[in-house]
Amino acid sequence: MAKVVMPLLSAEASGKIADTMVFFYWKGRNVVRRWVVPTNPREPEQRRIRTNLAAMGKNLKAMTTKAPAGAIVSLIRKVTPANMIWNAHFVAQTLDYIKTPANYTTLEDAFTGAPYVYTEMTLGAGTLGMDTILTGINYDKEVGPGFQLFLGAYSAYKLGLTGVTGIYTEFPTNWSSASLTSFVQDYQSA
Repeated sequence: MAKVVMPLLSAEASGKIADTMVFFYWKGRNVVRRWVVPTNPREPEQRRIRTNLAAMGKNLKAMTTKAPAGAIVSLIRKVTPANMIWNAHFVAQTLDYIKTPANYTTLEDAFTGAPYVYTEMTLGAGTLGMDTILTGINYDKEVGPGFQLFLGAYSAYKLGLTGVTGIYTEFPTNWSSASLTSFVQDYQSA
């Protein structure tokens, strides 16, 4: 049953009316939308998209976002357009590129083809507490923590971030060992 306050003035409403409309509070506004039964398709394309989202989500989870926010969060906020949320802007940099399987493979090959980057990113991801995304009913492939962090580094490169401890304006396989280490530190420190 929906709870409605001042219905004719549209002041506030929350809940579901029959199986037709849902009222809720979202981003400071009271909104209404059509009620739909959630679905959970497990088609190959849906699983691939979920894998990509999960990999970028692991980056966001690893970042220090509580006050004071990690250095990387502060850098991302500085370059985020006014009409976007910082985390969506960060994730979009990589998701827009890897939406095609060929581009995903290109980044994966660059990651595995640079041994020192592979090692540093894998160690850094371990430090940040990132874990492997396993193949299953929701995901189409296993994604290791090092590659997840590499995807975050690709976003930093696309945004042209210049951190307090590192400069991320080059493709991640061109980063020095010091830049790779400082990238992990920027995830953790303010």
